[in-house]
Amino acid sequence: MSKMAERDSSSKSEASSASSSSSVEPKVKNTGLGTSSRALGAAVIAVGSTAVYFWQLWAAVQHGSWFYSFMLLISGTTTFLLIAASLLAYYAAGIAMKPPWYKPSDPGQPLTQEGLPEYWLGICTNPLKDLNIPYEDVSFECPKGRKRKQRLVNIASKMRTRRAKEAEERDIHSHITLRGWWVPAKEGSKPQQTTIVCVHGGGRDRRAWLRHLPIFYERGYSTLLFDLREHGQSDGTGRGFSYGCVECLDVSAAVKYAKERSGLPKVAVVATSVGATASILAAADDDNICGVVAENPLTRASDLIAQVYWQGLDYALGPKISRTFVFKWLGRFIIAVFLYRIGAVSEDSLFADNRGAVDLVHRLGGRPLLLMHGTSDRIIPYSHSQRIYHHAMKPKTLWLVEGGVHCALYDQNKEEYVRHVTEFLHTVDALELDPGSPRPSRSAYSDDQYKHFGSYAE
Repeated sequence: MSKMAERDSSSKSEASSASSSSSVEPKVKNTGLGTSSRALGAAVIAVGSTAVYFWQLWAAVQHGSWFYSFMLLISGTTTFLLIAASLLAYYAAGIAMKPPWYKPSDPGQPLTQEGLPEYWLGICTNPLKDLNIPYEDVSFECPKGRKRKQRLVNIASKMRTRRAKEAEERDIHSHITLRGWWVPAKEGSKPQQTTIVCVHGGGRDRRAWLRHLPIFYERGYSTLLFDLREHGQSDGTGRGFSYGCVECLDVSAAVKYAKERSGLPKVAVVATSVGATASILAAADDDNICGVVAENPLTRASDLIAQVYWQGLDYALGPKISRTFVFKWLGRFIIAVFLYRIGAVSEDSLFADNRGAVDLVHRLGGRPLLLMHGTSDRIIPYSHSQRIYHHAMKPKTLWLVEGGVHCALYDQNKEEYVRHVTEFLHTVDALELDPGSPRPSRSAYSDDQYKHFGSYAE
């Protein structure tokens, strides 16, 4: 009888998978005509301005106007350096948003089997095939982004046609579709009061949590594994990821879907890397999240970029040259451009809003937080988790794994990993919900945007 039930659930899952994959509409690719015309226009203006500049400089030299020539030379050199720095910052931000292991999402194609990490241990197809666990393909909507500052929209609208304004309003309020797997709790297992949402890291997809799935399934937890925007089969434009600044909207949308789907009162988020940062940011404003497991999160996106910047300069130029005033401010400029590109913009000003997980983790209040990090993590140093732990409120736990590497703590110390996660889930199960309790102020903790800039190479 049990075998028949398993075959039934398997066939239903396969049928659901087939129907879901066939119903996925292929992504409409951007032809890039708008971007090409803007680039062509900028190139024409740049060439024209350069020609006029050299013509003026040559005329000044011919007429013997040395002071005017000197001023032209200084202004031209300064302008060139500013433009070069801007292009460098823009290019560096693009590389950070699309690292070598990142593959753009494509809803019309199956999940790729290329470039997968070895520590996935070949568990990279689906729950039924790899683990004999029934599942269902699901999709749900998520806001495309935060509403832009209305004052800036009004200023920009004065220079645009009515059609452009209508298109902008549609863009502000539009939604994207996220896709994933819904894995119901094992039949006959002890019923739980918590639903699990798993969030992968940057450049990966839902399969990052496949090998962990038996932990939740065998213990009676329903689980949602999904792809963040720009990843896997979820909607995306290929622009890369934003280190949690926008992905936090995806986490909240997934939590809302999981809570409605299961009908249970509590949802716990288990996340890694960029997904862990996004989950802390989401929990800071979303009371539906009752607890967060954050494996190797980063404090802020700018801290990670600063680390890479200093390491590269120290290697190329040496600490004595790289620590000069010029390179320090060049780094700040690159980070500011990067923050604008990933969407980390303040609602009240034109300056970059650099608040990250370390700044907002206190807003979890009394909801449990489990931080996990490997001491040999070369991508995100474990000092990030230490700083987040320092600013978090109780109950909180920090588990540092000696020799642990990025996103592979489960594979290096499975028994301890399972123990910490199950203890955390028991804490969430025992949590008494109090929706009326005040949440700590968003400004209760403030950290200077560049306070830690340059500390990684000391």
